Amino acid sequence: MSLTRQQYTLIGLFSLFFAPLIMVILMRSSFWDYRPAELKNNGQLVQPPLALAIDDDLKGEWLLMYVAPGNCDDSCLNAITALRQIYKASGRQQEHLQIVVLNAAGANLQLAAKVASIDSGIDFIAPAPTATLDALKQLNAKLQAETGDQSVSQTYILDPMQNVILAYTADASPSDINKDLKRLLKWSKADDVQ
Repeated sequence: MSLTRQQYTLIGLFSLFFAPLIMVILMRSSFWDYRPAELKNNGQLVQPPLALAIDDDLKGEWLLMYVAPGNCDDSCLNAITALRQIYKASGRQQEHLQIVVLNAAGANLQLAAKVASIDSGIDFIAPAPTATLDALKQLNAKLQAETGDQSVSQTYILDPMQNVILAYTADASPSDINKDLKRLLKWSKADDVQ
């Protein structure tokens, strides 16, 4: 018995609609361990993530953290302004995101006023906890040894448990940070649904 033209059409439609569904089920199952061939992050991935204790009030939120040098000049203020722009560009995800500026040099009222003039919602922590600054120095040394690049990371993305997961040098593009952050927020939202 041979198949008629209508039966071929029915088989074609069946495979057209159900083949992608079967592929998704296989990819999500334990039978097929799907991993992308390359990483797409623009910052330096911190492996394993570095746990920091910044502020208990900030737990549960993604953090864009900037470590301001002792002499915060125009480039430092521009970097803080770029973080504010990234925050604004995150749209509906702003409720899950906070900007933190750590002042490595201690309490500086002029810098605090400048940061507040950029955006009053930025958390300015001065003086920064010594243990946090020491951990970030060790992280920078580790990243420099891994990559051979002697640039010091100043901007970091922290997950809601305050683990540093991505680090960016001073010359990092704000659009690269924004791309990474959007991807992280998108995937963390997907994890919340499941």
